[in-house]
Amino acid sequence: MLENQVDEEENWNLHTKKMKFSKEEFKAMGSLFKKRFTNISKTVVTNRIWLKSAKSSSCHVLISFPPNSSYETIHTLLDKILKAGLIVFIKEHKISNSIGFYITASYERFLQGAEELELKKLIKQKYGGGIKEFIFAEQEFYENIENEDLFLTTQEKQSIIYEILCQIKCDHSVEELILGKKKVPNGRKLIFWCQKHKIIHHIMPIHDQEELKDLRKNWVISFLKNQPLDKICKYFGIKLSLYFAWLGFYTKSLLIPAVLGLAMWLTTGQDEKIDSILFLILCSFNLIWSICFNDLWNQKCAEFSYKWGTLDMKDDLLQEPRPMFKGEYKLNKVNNKFEPHYSDFKRALFRYLVTLPSLVAVIIMTVVIMLKFFELQSLFEYATSNGIFPELFGLTNFIPKMVYANVISFLNSVYKKMCHWLNDKENYREQTTHENHLIIKIVIFQFINSYLSLFYIAFYLHDIALLKEQLYAIFISRQLTGNFKEAIVPYVMESLKQIKKIDKANKKHDSEKPINTELTNMVDKLKRYVIIYNEQNEIEINSYPCDEDSIELNQPEIESLMPKYPDTFGDYLEMVMQYGLMVFFAPAFPLAALFTLVNNFVEIRSDAFKMCFLYQRPFGERVANIGRWQDVLEAFSTLGIIVNCGLLVTFGVVQKLFPSLSFYESFALIVLIEHIFLCFNKILSYSLPKLPKWIIVAKSKLEYRRREALRKFEMDEMHTLKRSNSQEKF
Repeated sequence: MLENQVDEEENWNLHTKKMKFSKEEFKAMGSLFKKRFTNISKTVVTNRIWLKSAKSSSCHVLISFPPNSSYETIHTLLDKILKAGLIVFIKEHKISNSIGFYITASYERFLQGAEELELKKLIKQKYGGGIKEFIFAEQEFYENIENEDLFLTTQEKQSIIYEILCQIKCDHSVEELILGKKKVPNGRKLIFWCQKHKIIHHIMPIHDQEELKDLRKNWVISFLKNQPLDKICKYFGIKLSLYFAWLGFYTKSLLIPAVLGLAMWLTTGQDEKIDSILFLILCSFNLIWSICFNDLWNQKCAEFSYKWGTLDMKDDLLQEPRPMFKGEYKLNKVNNKFEPHYSDFKRALFRYLVTLPSLVAVIIMTVVIMLKFFELQSLFEYATSNGIFPELFGLTNFIPKMVYANVISFLNSVYKKMCHWLNDKENYREQTTHENHLIIKIVIFQFINSYLSLFYIAFYLHDIALLKEQLYAIFISRQLTGNFKEAIVPYVMESLKQIKKIDKANKKHDSEKPINTELTNMVDKLKRYVIIYNEQNEIEINSYPCDEDSIELNQPEIESLMPKYPDTFGDYLEMVMQYGLMVFFAPAFPLAALFTLVNNFVEIRSDAFKMCFLYQRPFGERVANIGRWQDVLEAFSTLGIIVNCGLLVTFGVVQKLFPSLSFYESFALIVLIEHIFLCFNKILSYSLPKLPKWIIVAKSKLEYRRREALRKFEMDEMHTLKRSNSQEKF
């Protein structure tokens, strides 16, 4: 029916009347429908591109399609999105020669989505204050409910839209869907299925110009200021904010170890006994620091979670299958829905026949590469000692170590891709389970690749000088190449790609070549369909996000050219492996903490630069803590106790301090020291409360005030009811 009307309305006016509501709706919502869409941020490429872009003022999420997508496919998806209660604008993308959906929603739909997402919001003081999960029917109790821009951030709006899109499913009881000449299986989430089969090219939130400009000024280039974590949380979401909070806490905690390590490095080499005492002090401090760091971070993390409203976040016991989960569709006895199921036996079979042998193969390959580099090192030392190679102030013998450090970095990236493939093949149902197993795999693989040579040098060769040189090479290579490869090179390459695409699109437009009339007609037809749908459902829109006749590039279109943010996984992995290097071998290399401090200081701004200049804006995620990474950190701290005690043997510290002790007595003393630190670790973990006392007191106060406010409210209601009954009698 709508299709026929679209064909008949060739000259339809694309601008509709202002929104109108009934008297009852105004009474229910008051002034909540003061709709003002947020300005889209500057694209993060170059000023040259910015001069050619037009801002978009009515878009929170963009869905773009590949070139040459069929009208039937795009129209079917458009119909499903409109029926989900979202507002869609259509725009032709001149760079990619494709179509984009500019998606937003009414304030009422945003509030309904906030309840579905269980967002926590501030309660008005007269109702007890504090934070509580938003309930649409009780909206008058919440602070700033009258102002849409104050009540919901752009990040929250984008998350709500994304959740609404994710809930669109194919239901064969209503109709069978065929998209891109493929039949959509029953029960599949439509958006994920379309992404998997490349029917949808991008689904991305749009940057906010003013907020992004503020973050660039007060975060990226403000090296000597604290991170604006609340602003980061407001803009990027809690998951990303917790990563930067942890990285900042980790960096600040390195100040004392860095000073102590530098002092030890400056004072060593004068007396063997003093050196042994300093080594024992640094070793003991390193262990105490690592144990206290994890426990103190747990409390700090609780503070952030409480402030951002995720401290009491409930575990989802009814998680839906992750989008990429595969299996035979069967009836789920819990929710009585047809869902994919995968045999645990098949998963175990793959794990033991493929994953485990792959781990063994990695160990063998790492050992072979390590031994070959030791041979290369011996060859260089022989060549320099016999005058074949010039020494160059000792730099020549340093070349194999630098090469090996970069080879380790390269193999880590290879093993990471292999772990992703293995984990995908194991096919876990829940997203959290999938991520946890991926973390375990990658940490094990990178632990072997990164630390095996160091353990070999320390505990097999007992070569202290070589161990120090290898650690020095690792830290130096990471300082020189790490952030450069992660931020600067990708930024330059992506900027050049985007400039090339935009120039190509502009040349195509400036030339006398005929315009793609088929695409333009398709866009006009979809626009008319949206207008007719909105009119029939009494949804009236104030204005179009971009002038339909504009030849300028708009902001969302340029942002779609930027690479997608790959999640915090890689950033956590890099920092956690660095933490392991610090905990295991800092006593052998006293400057480790100083190098780590400098690296992390740059890393914070480097990662901030990537978020604000290089990547598309990610959808915000709500988490209560850093997840499985905390378990890895605690495992490294425990293992660090054993490794540091082993270094006491390698460096012969006990024998130098107590020469009268036999080997077995020295070994027994080291085992005793190890057990003392292990006990200290457990005692501190159990003795420190999981929540700071002030949070417990604050939660108790809020609960008391909330109960008192509720009691007062109920009493007022009872008095009002009594007065109304007495008036009716008279």
